[in-house]
Amino acid sequence: MMVGSNCPNIKVLKVAYCSDMVTDVVLKTIGNGCKFLIEFDFSYCKAVTDEGLESLSQSKQSFTSLLVNGLDNISGIGVAGLLRNSSSTLQCLEISLLDPVIFPIKG
Repeated sequence: MMVGSNCPNIKVLKVAYCSDMVTDVVLKTIGNGCKFLIEFDFSYCKAVTDEGLESLSQSKQSFTSLLVNGLDNISGIGVAGLLRNSSSTLQCLEISLLDPVIFPIKG
């Protein structure tokens, strides 16, 4: 996927249902290359794991909207890592099909 390296000014990205095309490596590329990304929907991208969420978190994006539905290979721990850097700017978070894990979000 070349979005991360060729579209640095993109603000909204919807890659939902891209199944195996969106991987942890792709999330890292997008996180490092799309510094103005605020709305990101990668729901039902089955190849994404907690590792991908962590690499996206390390990019320190200021997301206002995240949709991460139907990701079978992530846990609440991965989501907590992703939220570490976006909790102050996040206005919309949509998650389903996660293993139940309780984690604190600082307000």
